[in-house]
Amino acid sequence: MNRDIKSKIIMAAQEVIGERGLENISMRDIADKLEISVGNLTYHFKKKEDLIEAVVVEVRKQISFPPMPLNLRELNDFFRFALTIQQKNWYYLQNFTHLSQVSQKVHELQINTYQSIFSSLQSSFHYMQLQGIVKKEELEGQLDHLAQAILMITLYWVSQSNLAQGGGFADTPLQVSWSLIYPFLTEAGQDIFQKEILPSISAIN
Repeated sequence: MNRDIKSKIIMAAQEVIGERGLENISMRDIADKLEISVGNLTYHFKKKEDLIEAVVVEVRKQISFPPMPLNLRELNDFFRFALTIQQKNWYYLQNFTHLSQVSQKVHELQINTYQSIFSSLQSSFHYMQLQGIVKKEELEGQLDHLAQAILMITLYWVSQSNLAQGGGFADTPLQVSWSLIYPFLTEAGQDIFQKEILPSISAIN
């Protein structure tokens, strides 16, 4: 029973945070959403930080990134999945730094997520280099730096709907990611990109 109640509280908190933001909510707001007393709410979550931590943990549990991409098509699918996650959870990604200050558990969860995505991209680029799709590095660490740049786009680029409201960028994260990757592709890789990836990117606009 307690687990069901906690789940309802976490779901309500997700909605309220999405509507108002972290800074503009109180335990009273969430209790009102559930039509319960603040006392009943704090019985399950002593303070707002505890509840925010539970929300972040729940959001992360709902996200399962695909395995390491083995080719450009799978890499494109990986980016598309990341874009879907951005659009669905834009608030939590936009406030990545702020959320890391909520608790040590949230901070560690973010680090693990960061390292997991980076490792997948890093391994993917190095694997495709061995397959003749990605060029050999001209400077040591270039592919790792590319993976870091793509990761920053994956984590910090807010959804187009929010960018549109603020007069943001015209290009999508998918287009920007491929613009960074394209110069690293071999002739064979560029040929695959032109035939199989570019048409799907162009179709977005």
